[in-house]
Amino acid sequence: MVGSANIDRCYSVISFPRAGETLNATAYTESLGGKGANQAAASALAGGLVRFVGAVGDDPGGASVRDALEARGVETTHLARHAGAATGNAAVVVDETGENLIIVAGGANLLLSGADVRSALDGAAAGSLVVAQGEIPAQAIAAAARLAKERELSLLLNLAPFVPLEEAVIGAASLLVVNATEAIDTAAHLGLGQLSDATDAATRLRDRLGIDVIATLGGEGCIVMAKDGGSTAIDAPAVEHVVDTTGAGDAFVGILAARRAGGDDLVAAARVATLGASFAVQRRGTAESYPDADDLDALVASLGAVPR
Repeated sequence: MVGSANIDRCYSVISFPRAGETLNATAYTESLGGKGANQAAASALAGGLVRFVGAVGDDPGGASVRDALEARGVETTHLARHAGAATGNAAVVVDETGENLIIVAGGANLLLSGADVRSALDGAAAGSLVVAQGEIPAQAIAAAARLAKERELSLLLNLAPFVPLEEAVIGAASLLVVNATEAIDTAAHLGLGQLSDATDAATRLRDRLGIDVIATLGGEGCIVMAKDGGSTAIDAPAVEHVVDTTGAGDAFVGILAARRAGGDDLVAAARVATLGASFAVQRRGTAESYPDADDLDALVASLGAVPR
């Protein structure tokens, strides 16, 4: 897992503040965050063997990130600690409907270099799955893409948030995962014409790049565009009460990675990842809301089959 690691500072409110308005939070917590760390935690909890490659500062936040990852079974040998740098952090505001607003200060995440990635992946066994996201420097993502190609590794690229990478870097992935907005932004960046919606964007990305593409659609589930030309729409199960949507996309990616590494085919893995993300939005927080392997087995068993 090559990615970002933050401390999330989470504020619960009844409704989002208007411009110039000050609100009292109804609750406040601090916890593990960052797309890379969230996905690493979700993957490890789902049964994956996860090595994290990232950067934190030499502050208390950096120690908290390391402890939180290790507590969830993530190996942190390649979590670099930079003297004088601040660990990344995010201000997360969640309203009573579970929607969120997030502002991120990258901090030490912005110091993750291509050399760091090459060193960490140098000993990776052929066939290993590498996961990277858009919250780290472009050079680190490009290094992961190059190493994946050179060493016959599979690369799952979650281009979240969207960053304008070179087409060769995006195309080096074996699987691209984007949400609806990111799908459209990525397709537009590659000059793929007028786009009607996220499904259209995902289709064009699949056809242009020749790789598998998944577009996540929030409460509507996801669409899987297989490189062989097939497409599968996966509905999310009904959720009676959404508590917090923060990190749900990261739960999806982390569980997807664990299931793919464990041998599931792409559609089967996406079905279970959809269940896991739906589980997470019914609980407060990010990594602390994620299901473990037993939870996932129980979810699948309770439905008799994963959502179609």
